[in-house]
Amino acid sequence: MKEVEIKILEIDKEQVIAKLEELWAIKMFEWTVCNDFFGNDSWKKIRLRKMWEDNILTYKEWIDEPWVKSQNEYEIKFDDYENIIHILQWIWFSLYGKSSKTRISYSLWNMHFDIDKLDGIPWFVEVESDNSSDVQKWVELLWFDFDNACLLTERWLKERYWIKIN
Repeated sequence: MKEVEIKILEIDKEQVIAKLEELWAIKMFEWTVCNDFFGNDSWKKIRLRKMWEDNILTYKEWIDEPWVKSQNEYEIKFDDYENIIHILQWIWFSLYGKSSKTRISYSLWNMHFDIDKLDGIPWFVEVESDNSSDVQKWVELLWFDFDNACLLTERWLKERYWIKIN
């Protein structure tokens, strides 16, 4: 599935939630999301995610598009988290990072809005769709300032705020 997203940093969480609910966005969930990041010598990366009752393995292929982060995203749900870790290690993937964040997720049509909080980083929102024109339209509709927009991965976001990467 194609995923196009942009992050808006340092948001007023309550204001964003109020605006989304005013537009009839549906709150999908609010809980802690835990990630383990694996990589190999070929620079391929895989994310394992624990999210409520789900375990999800994700692989992303980058697509070159201006001003948005665009990628093909492949996901598989699985049961045995520790077994998947052993399989990844067996095929030469190594754990290079971990993270945990609070996520409040909303959905509206083909759009997803993930309001996230990582330790040491102010609230931010990921505006996500399957195409860049809808992302741009919704960033403007929600009155976000493009000066606070970024294409940073979670790792680069932590570096921006001087957070130790584990």
